[in-house]
This record gives sequence, structure tokens and C-alpha cells, in this order.
Amino acid sequence: MGASLFLYATITTPAASVGFNAMEYFFQSTFNAVLYGWTPEAFPAAVRGSACGLASFWGRLSSIIAPLIAARIEGSTGVLYLAGGGVFLCTLTALFLPDTRDREIL
Repeated sequence: MGASLFLYATITTPAASVGFNAMEYFFQSTFNAVLYGWTPEAFPAAVRGSACGLASFWGRLSSIIAPLIAARIEGSTGVLYLAGGGVFLCTLTALFLPDTRDREIL
């Protein structure tokens, strides 16, 4: 999704706009499916509610702060780069979540 946002910033024609918009929507839907379907499973059952609540807090706080930052960015593509960078940051943090597949259920 981050790469599709970066590519979306490079469009120059209406046809490319439609194509990249469809591509970004597809990846955004996939990103959300992974975020809401897999993320709760990454946390042990004993802390799952707290961990998901904390993750939701950071997501909502970021959604409040992002428009404030975006309003100060010059140029129309800066917002896309900001959003793409945020997605890459989320991906990196998700890669460092522990693997809980073989843990004993509490």
C-alpha cells in the first residue's frame, strides 16, 4: 500500500489516475484486512484486549495529527509521501511483533 501511494504521486494523465486509484484502493483494502484480521492474533490472549486498544489508540491519535501535519506540507504530492511513509512504518513495526502460533493458550 505504501508503494502504491508513492506511485500515485507520480501520475500525469487521467487514465493513470484511474488506474493508480484502483490499485491503491485494492492495497488499502488488503492492508485493512490484515490489520483487523491478523493483528489481534499476534498478541497473547491475556493481553489481547489491552494490546488492541493501545494499537487503536495510536491509530486514532495518528489520524488526528496527520491532517495537521499535512496542512503544513507544500505541494500536492507531499501528503501522499507522508501517508506512504506511515504505512511503511506500520509494516516495519508489524514485522517485529512476536510470533505467537506455537504458544500455550492461557
